Amino acid sequence: MLSVMIPWSSDLLQHAVHHIHSATYTSLLDIVSKPKPPVEDPSTIPDPGLGTPPPQVVVDKIVMIVGWVVWFGVGSGVVAIIVIGIRMTINHHRGQSGSHIASMVIVGFGIVTIISGRAIVVWILIN
Repeated sequence: MLSVMIPWSSDLLQHAVHHIHSATYTSLLDIVSKPKPPVEDPSTIPDPGLGTPPPQVVVDKIVMIVGWVVWFGVGSGVVAIIVIGIRMTINHHRGQSGSHIASMVIVGFGIVTIISGRAIVVWILIN
C-alpha cells in the first residue's frame, strides 16, 4: 500500500507545484486580492417559471412503483442480513472469522440509500 501511496503523493505534489508556477499570481496577496467577477443583474436572468406538474394519476402510479421497489429492496436487505448471520454462525463453529461486520455495514448503507431514494422521489413528485 505504501509503495502505491508514495508515487501518488509525489505526482500530486508535482501537479500542484506545476499549477503554482504556471499561474499568473506572484504572491499569496495576489491570489486573495484578485477581483471577483461581476455579479449579473437579477433582472437579466431568465425565469424558468414553475412549469406544470404531472397529472396526479401519473404521480400516484410512480409512487406506487417506487414503493414496490423499496419493499423489494428492504426485503432483500433483510434476507442479506439473515444470510450474513448464517455465515457468521458457520464460520464461528469452524473457528474462522471473517468480514461480517463490513458486510452488515454495506447492507445497512444499502437499505438507508434505498429508503432515502424513495423519500427524495416522493418529495420531488409532490412538491
